[in-house]
Amino acid sequence: MILPVAAAALSEENDDLTFCHFGPKILVQDPVVDPSDDDECRGTAKIQAVMWKCTKADLVETQTGIFKKELVKQATKECQQLCRRRDRKCSGRFEGKAGCGLENNREDAVIMGQRQGCRKDCDGPAFAYCSLYNAGFRSKDPEYMADARPNCRCYKTSK
Repeated sequence: MILPVAAAALSEENDDLTFCHFGPKILVQDPVVDPSDDDECRGTAKIQAVMWKCTKADLVETQTGIFKKELVKQATKECQQLCRRRDRKCSGRFEGKAGCGLENNREDAVIMGQRQGCRKDCDGPAFAYCSLYNAGFRSKDPEYMADARPNCRCYKTSK
């Protein structure tokens, strides 16, 4: 399994990670405005979000659960703000799935920690990772994101 890592997270000298955790980082992709006669707010977007941390191997599943919760919370907030920026009468509904689009288990986290270079001063040697979509974060990854369903829907508030 290859997990995307923020380019800034790797040191140039030895490819070790320059910090022990990252995120939540949010990226809005493919925003679409599709107004109708009765809903000028209507539209969608894909909200990608990622978090990772070098942690102890026996805490990978716990850490991933924490990431899932935080990423959904932040993506929900971003969706609402995105739609609200269209017009004050617009609202947003985040419709992401409950789990990560891409995550790793304990065994993969240990391997990735060695491969990515979790430093000795981090909480542990295992690279726990979660992203909302099964796609990278450094780039837009159009080949992965093109067929992905939008997870943010904008609509007109009934008020």
